Amino acid sequence: MRMIQNINALTSELALEKEELMQALSSELSQSSKLKDLNKELSRKLEAQTQRLELLTAQSMASGNTSIRQLEPHTVHDNIPYADEGDEVVERVLGWIMKLFPGGPSRRRTSKLL
Repeated sequence: MRMIQNINALTSELALEKEELMQALSSELSQSSKLKDLNKELSRKLEAQTQRLELLTAQSMASGNTSIRQLEPHTVHDNIPYADEGDEVVERVLGWIMKLFPGGPSRRRTSKLL
């Protein structure tokens, strides 16, 4: 009789542990889904910002200006709201993008002609 009670107690503990694990898994799956959605949104915004930067760079090169800041801010239209995080962040991101695209747009343009 004692052995049956021990087995029942172990079964109950395992069932409780299984339920806790299932709840934890459900919570992790929900968090994972939220992070995937956030990642998609941030990727979309990064792509839009990259396109904006490439356009501004091309416009600057075409006009012979060395400063992108001289361009009118209304030359690029989109519906993506963004917070002004300051020149330091903009310069850091610009540095990252320039590392991703060494040589700038002119190099990619000539490679497409080959």
